[in-house]
Amino acid sequence: MYPALSKRLAAIAQMVRPGRIAADIGTDHGHLIVWLAATGRIPRGFACDVNPKPLEKAVRAAREAGVAQLVDCRLSDGLAALAGEPVEDIVIAGMGGELIARILEGSPFSSREKKGQRYLLQPMTKPDLLRQWLGEQGYGLERERCVEEGGFCYSIFQARWTGERRPVDRLAALTGKVGSWPGDDSRLYLERLLARLDKQAAGMEKAGLDTASLRLLEDQIGKKLEQLEGNP
Repeated sequence: MYPALSKRLAAIAQMVRPGRIAADIGTDHGHLIVWLAATGRIPRGFACDVNPKPLEKAVRAAREAGVAQLVDCRLSDGLAALAGEPVEDIVIAGMGGELIARILEGSPFSSREKKGQRYLLQPMTKPDLLRQWLGEQGYGLERERCVEEGGFCYSIFQARWTGERRPVDRLAALTGKVGSWPGDDSRLYLERLLARLDKQAAGMEKAGLDTASLRLLEDQIGKKLEQLEGNP
């Protein structure tokens, strides 16, 4: 029997391309990759974690689901243990944006290999930092899917390495491709982003600081939200 997925993990699972070899980096209990293999969405996959204990749980989950022969569990610092493997969809989820950037920075794959891969990235914190890093390091954001879970709203990035480095302004760093996935929680994501920025601006105004650029940013995000509300 395969494990049930949380709303967040289920959304990520739906974004993995059927029939592709996938890897889950920082796999924890292995629920995502085991589910993908057990449901037949992928022919085989890799569960990678830097810590032995979570990896042991992933091994157990794969065995209990009857897919031990399809899920290769590897002790790995980021992507290191996948060098030379024909991985097509790479999931790095449930960790901070800075850590995801560091994992990608340490990729063992060549430029040619990276161009054939798709990345599903879900930062728990600092999504703006990750968006900026991706653009500056030659990764292109294709789509984002927002999902609310446990009182928080997260965005799942669908990205590819193109080799084309580009600057990322503050608006793009904060909103990226939010709104590109029909029927997701994009509006909630932007509403909460606006609330945080408004609180920040209010604190700055109280301290006598200039908030013109921050208020302009709020206006730009507000317009993006209005566009979403006009296209439910």
